[in-house]
Amino acid sequence: MFPESTDTIDGYALLKLAAVERLLADEDHWCKGALRDGNGRFCLLGALDVAGARHLLEPVMLRAVREVSGKRYWRVESFNDDRRTTHPDILRVLDCAREQVASRSVPLGYAEPWSRRCGQAVRAFCARTASAIKPHLGRMTGGFGRLAPQPVPVPVSTAK
Repeated sequence: MFPESTDTIDGYALLKLAAVERLLADEDHWCKGALRDGNGRFCLLGALDVAGARHLLEPVMLRAVREVSGKRYWRVESFNDDRRTTHPDILRVLDCAREQVASRSVPLGYAEPWSRRCGQAVRAFCARTASAIKPHLGRMTGGFGRLAPQPVPVPVSTAK
């Protein structure tokens, strides 16, 4: 079930995932609302942090959460803290993540914080919208914030 070596990123990820699974093995070691509570219990994201696998496995977890729950969560902790999420749901997500890593169906690597991803999405949306509008505004005003240049009338001389 476990890889023989950690020479590959997949083998390393599977070992980190096994550490997360051990931390959340039973319901007595799982919590909501905090990365770690006073009784030594962890939420899914807290277990990823303690295992040193947050940046490596967070994208995998989000994909597994989507497959298990049928909903798109922006953050792992949002799924963990959802009032409908149970410990068996967490275990199903971990199983799904293990299958994804083992089958190499998901890229592994650093996940940017959700706030940065959201900011990039908003900037891309605004840039796309502005670029779609700019040609129309340019024709109406000759550019942003300026009136279109008016032709200067040239006096016609009638004297000979």
